Amino acid sequence: MSNAHDKGEFFMKHIFIAALVAVFLGFGLAVDTARAQSEKGSYSSITGAWVSPSDPDIELQDDAIFRYKGAEMGNGFALLAAFGYGGQTGERFEVELGYRTVDVERGTDSDVLPDIDYAADVTTWSLMGNTLYVFEMAGKANPYVGAGLGFARHEFTQKKQTIGLLQFSELSQKDTVFAYQAMVGLHVPVSETADVKIGYRYFATADMEFDNRWDSKNASYGTHNFETGVIFRF
Repeated sequence: MSNAHDKGEFFMKHIFIAALVAVFLGFGLAVDTARAQSEKGSYSSITGAWVSPSDPDIELQDDAIFRYKGAEMGNGFALLAAFGYGGQTGERFEVELGYRTVDVERGTDSDVLPDIDYAADVTTWSLMGNTLYVFEMAGKANPYVGAGLGFARHEFTQKKQTIGLLQFSELSQKDTVFAYQAMVGLHVPVSETADVKIGYRYFATADMEFDNRWDSKNASYGTHNFETGVIFRF
C-alpha cells in the first residue's frame, strides 16, 4: 500500500473516533436527569461498526513465475445483534450474533505478468457469549467493559481473477474457528428504556485455513471495531 493510502486510512480512523466523541458529548449534555427504571432485566441491542483489520496480510502464493506479494484485507463493516440480561449491580450476560465483511486486494511484483484484475472478500459470521460490566452513573454516560468467547465462520470468496488472458472462475473456501473479543465504551441514556452505545472492540479468531488453487494457507484474523448502536430494555 502507498504512503498516501496509509495516511488516508490514519486520518479516517481519527476522524471516525472524533465523530464518536462528539456524539457522546452531545448526548451527555442532553441528558441531565437520572433514570427511574433499574438496569435490571432483559434487553436487546443492534450495533453497526466500522472494521479495520489489525494484520491485513494474507499470503496466497509466491512462486518463481507469478511472484505474488500476496493479498491484503481492507476495511469493512459489521452488524451485530444481541439479547441479554442485566443484573442489579451492573453485570450483564448476553448472546450475540455478528456479521462482518472486508474486501481483499491482491498485488504482484512480476515482470512477466504485471497486471492482475482481482476481487475477493472475507465474510465472517460469529456467535459469541459475552460478559459485561456497566458502571452506572445516574443521569450521565455509563462506561462499560466486557469480553466474549465463541465461534466464527469465515468464508473467503475469490470473485474474480484475471491475469493477462487467463481468467479464473470463482473460488470459495470456508472455515469455522474459535473467536474471542474485548470491549470498552459508553452507554448514554436517551429515554427510560433505551441507551445509545458508543464503543470499541477488538474481535479476533484463531487462524483461518483455506485452499487456494495451488496449496493450503493459514491467515490470521484480528480486527479493530469502532461501533455505535442502540440498546432497548424491556
